[in-house]
Amino acid sequence: MDIDISQHTHFSFDLWLTIIKSNSGFKVKRDHLFRDFFSIEQPFEFVQKQVRYYDLLLNRISEKTGLHVEREIAFLLILDALGKDENGISTEDLNSFFYQVDQLFLENMPVLLWENIENILIRIKDAGKTSSILSNTA
Repeated sequence: MDIDISQHTHFSFDLWLTIIKSNSGFKVKRDHLFRDFFSIEQPFEFVQKQVRYYDLLLNRISEKTGLHVEREIAFLLILDALGKDENGISTEDLNSFFYQVDQLFLENMPVLLWENIENILIRIKDAGKTSSILSNTA
């Protein structure tokens, strides 16, 4: 896809589902890690549904309020919904979990949807115009 940059001075792009989308393997691996790391006893499919429910809910909240919901809060809410006592989860536990999630993310990078976005951004910059890439995804 190409865009006409002559009519505008600033270009704003949404990151998720415009430029990239999640790697299909990432969320499954993340949800398995989540279930195993926190010793959740419910079936994997139930855990997946809860994670997806909160993912969609927190995105809607973010879109309505314009505020970002940190992933630590999101996963603590999911743990609570799954009946886990978050009082027994230390900051070190959360840090260790998110370190492993970050490693999974790097091993399962998002898929580029807009193949020539780099060329478009270069054209915008070379024309003396500005651009931004935003993400409202929780």
